[in-house]
Amino acid sequence: MQMRPVGADLLPGDRVGIYRIVRRIAPSYYDAEDITNGRRITIEVGDRDDSRLVDVRFIRAQSVLGPMRHPGLARIVDHGALYDNRPWIAAQRPHGAALGELFVQGRLTRDEASALVRGVASVLAYAHANEVVHGNLRPHQIIVIDDAPDALVPVSVGGWAQLRSPGIPSFSDPPAISVYVAPEHIHGPIDGRADVYTLGAIAYRGLTGVFPDVARDLIDRNEPLGEIVNAMLATDPRDRPSADEVVCALSLDAPTAQHVVSA
Repeated sequence: MQMRPVGADLLPGDRVGIYRIVRRIAPSYYDAEDITNGRRITIEVGDRDDSRLVDVRFIRAQSVLGPMRHPGLARIVDHGALYDNRPWIAAQRPHGAALGELFVQGRLTRDEASALVRGVASVLAYAHANEVVHGNLRPHQIIVIDDAPDALVPVSVGGWAQLRSPGIPSFSDPPAISVYVAPEHIHGPIDGRADVYTLGAIAYRGLTGVFPDVARDLIDRNEPLGEIVNAMLATDPRDRPSADEVVCALSLDAPTAQHVVSA
């Protein structure tokens, strides 16, 4: 990779280890390919500030996820540092589009949103059962798989570099204010219920086209998906369902539609 200013975005064609950047998905988040075998990869780049601490966080994330097995969990496969000492991690990436890209195309249908929430919640439930909290879930980290229409889990969830144990702060806490951040996260350590809130906010955005802090009455609370999404957005974490309960509620609803797009 040619030398550029410290902290510059990576560009298509840049090399990061054995990976070639294909495109930028979101800030510090890239679609890439392994030049040795052509497999799809996601590259996540950390901040140069306190890079040694960030590097420790990335290595810990790779170690924690190593033994875990879930079809929707994008495992970390490699890590390293860029020319300016920014750390990076490489994670598995199936063929499909990032949810953030689908949001640009328009709203999700009810069945698409239901399948999405159920799939992501199943990944979160598995992580929470293993004492892992994602803590930073965003739409660009959710890949909607388009080459396995019959998959039980039609999504792949990445972005695990900031994972933490329940109740234990991350290096990045408190987080920057975001519409996806659970209220309690602004003030202290979190548990899996913060992930549930974030997934609820993502679902609300996909269904309505706006964020829940703009308007909270745009989905029907009297039907299963609307009821569960509204419960996920409860201000008090004690009033939210667990990720497991979200899966159970939407499994009874039994959505079948898949959002098939080309990445």
